Amino acid sequence: MKYRFHSLPLIVALGAVYAVHSPTALAADISATVPSGGGFVIKNSTGTQERFRVQDSGEVRAPGLLGATPNNNLTCFDGPTGRLGPCAGGIGTGATGATGPTGPTGAIGVTGPTGVTGAAGATGVTGAAGPTGSTGVTGATGPTGATGATGTTGPTGATGATGATGADSVVAGPQGPQGIQGVQGVAGPTGAIGATGATGATGATGASGAGTVTLTTTTALGSWLLVNHTPPDDPADVQLTATCAAGKTVVSGGCRITAGRGGSYFEGGYPSAPNQWTCQYSVFNDLSAEASAICQ
Repeated sequence: MKYRFHSLPLIVALGAVYAVHSPTALAADISATVPSGGGFVIKNSTGTQERFRVQDSGEVRAPGLLGATPNNNLTCFDGPTGRLGPCAGGIGTGATGATGPTGPTGAIGVTGPTGVTGAAGATGVTGAAGPTGSTGVTGATGPTGATGATGTTGPTGATGATGATGADSVVAGPQGPQGIQGVQGVAGPTGAIGATGATGATGATGASGAGTVTLTTTTALGSWLLVNHTPPDDPADVQLTATCAAGKTVVSGGCRITAGRGGSYFEGGYPSAPNQWTCQYSVFNDLSAEASAICQ
């Protein structure tokens, strides 16, 4: 489905009537929408030279500035809003230049005259030296004592009696190695064949195995073009539905935007019927999309 709104002539007519009958004009923005890749242009009185241009990309040009009278103030713009105005302090000031080389050292001045040496003061009297104390007497070294005699080795003691035999251990000793395998005995006679048992009851039939499932895809295409949409922040909600072939049911689906601009966006996809898959979009300007139903 397509939406086309051609309301420009009606808006112009209503604006003219409102201007005639309204005693007070309300303040409002004058808005112009440029075509894709184009621009909004202001020319001179002869229409031969551009004075001001605003491109669709947001680029702003003023070709006449090159020949205008020079001024002393810088113009800056605010990043988030694009508002023009004078620059803040320090903006546009160049970097401080490098420090120049040190100048040569000046000449050494004339040495002044040496002042008069003052008179030396009198030397004080040297005090008398005190008497040296006497050295004490060194004590005598005592004599070294004599080494004592080595004692004799004592006799070896008698051997003690043998202790009683301990009780048997309750812990099992380690298992001995496995003996050699004996010779295989002679095979005994074959026994008589027993009677055949009764036939058991037949079991229940098992469930049938899963069959082969064949999936097919059905795709639906849609385009919408909103002209002079008012207001611009109120999008049109549109749906695009893909339907399975007769006798088929939908098991899943997908949605895709193939072309569009101006903020149109995808809201979601869902099974709207046992055999249908629907995609929901919000359209601000123009949009081309597709919906796909996976059927079995």
